[in-house]
Amino acid sequence: MYVAPSVLDRAARPLLVLCACLGAAVAASQEAEPEDLVVEAPGGARYNGATGRMEMTQLSITQGDLSITADRGSALEIHDGEAEVGIDYRLEGNVRLESALARITGDVAEFVARDGRLERFVLSGDPARFEDLDAERSGQAFGEAGRLLYDAAAGVVTLEGEVRVVVGPNEFRGCDLVYDLGAEEVSSGESECEQPLQIIRTAPDANGNGRQER
Repeated sequence: MYVAPSVLDRAARPLLVLCACLGAAVAASQEAEPEDLVVEAPGGARYNGATGRMEMTQLSITQGDLSITADRGSALEIHDGEAEVGIDYRLEGNVRLESALARITGDVAEFVARDGRLERFVLSGDPARFEDLDAERSGQAFGEAGRLLYDAAAGVVTLEGEVRVVVGPNEFRGCDLVYDLGAEEVSSGESECEQPLQIIRTAPDANGNGRQER
């Protein structure tokens, strides 16, 4: 397990990153705080000190109530001169991101940890999908697209490409849609495209259930 250090810990960072390969040894000796960025790679990891890149397999990343898993991934240190300003992550294969608000899946995920925080994610897939996890909602809310942007801080999902969003009995189709997880609200995005927004009202089946498929 690797717990991302604060700015004050950067002097010891190369050793901590290298120890991520050992997994169990660090896990046994280091307890993570709730807001720590924790990376685990039980499938193995390889760190190149010259490039600042780590390659990992069967990895999981957690911070607070946010968790991300994937078959494999890489982490690259971003520097501004001598100072490290963040870590650039790219995950591939069965990517799954879950928070208290949403569950998101895709083939590839890209995001940057700045000051040890994870807040913005770009996922792509065939398609990438999200599901609103609010337990108090009376109806389902989910969507899919070729490219999906998730702002965890704002609780907003932006979908681009061949977009489909379902909220209760209403299905929205377009090329650029925005879904607000807190407000359960769908709106058009800022890009211009030739595909007009379509809104389809889905009739319930004989058992009173919506006919949308996830």
